[in-house]
Amino acid sequence: MSNINEDKSAYIGGIALKSGNSSMGIGTDAVMLGMLADINNGGKIADICTGSGVIGIMACRRLLCRNAQAKLFGIDISEPAIATAKENARLALPGGMSEWICGDVRELIHGHPLFAPHSFDLILCNPPYFDPIPEDAFAGSRSKSDSGRKTWRMQSSLNMDDIARAASLLLRRNGEIAIVMPKSLWSKSEVNLWLSGLNLRKLIKVYTKEGRSWQRAIVQLRYGPVAEKEKRVSTFTILKSDGSPTEEYTALKEQCQNI
Repeated sequence: MSNINEDKSAYIGGIALKSGNSSMGIGTDAVMLGMLADINNGGKIADICTGSGVIGIMACRRLLCRNAQAKLFGIDISEPAIATAKENARLALPGGMSEWICGDVRELIHGHPLFAPHSFDLILCNPPYFDPIPEDAFAGSRSKSDSGRKTWRMQSSLNMDDIARAASLLLRRNGEIAIVMPKSLWSKSEVNLWLSGLNLRKLIKVYTKEGRSWQRAIVQLRYGPVAEKEKRVSTFTILKSDGSPTEEYTALKEQCQNI
């Protein structure tokens, strides 16, 4: 999906936050996850694959009016991404509300002092979902973003088993993880997530355009039991059939700009 603005920035609470050197920019998925994830459990928050930090920053700004003690920990394997996230947090969050760590979450969950077992209330994650690809896959491409995506794909293959394992180690009992997930991956991952102690509480099927089938979802899972009456399944459509934004997507962007 396209970025919120042509310069790869997003306005959060009237502040222009940048994507920096991230080839992925700040896209629709980031805005949906940051704004549609339930954050009632938010106190200690981890934003895995944080990129420019925008998802975690949105969640924290939504929490400010009810929990000024919330703390965000953003994790990314890219040093330039972490540098951008720190600058965005300086602009958009109170001092001391966030920490940014450059590293691989698969390693950080084993012994890092900031990631004690079962100490997080909420995890947010919009992973790249790329597997390693051949070095010549982008041969002949003139796009700088293609080059950046190739680097990301080669260095940052993080699969759902890794994410589920991290969540089951980091989350407190009844803590939750909200994640952007392709439809095909959701159908394959449900059993493994359940085996990791993660149970579906909320599923938002995302339709890119009216008249098309849904291809990805915002999935929120609880590390603990979920009563049937607590489960929520809904839909969200981004574009009308004529290509213009739907009312619900326009409203979501407005809410994003006003948090």
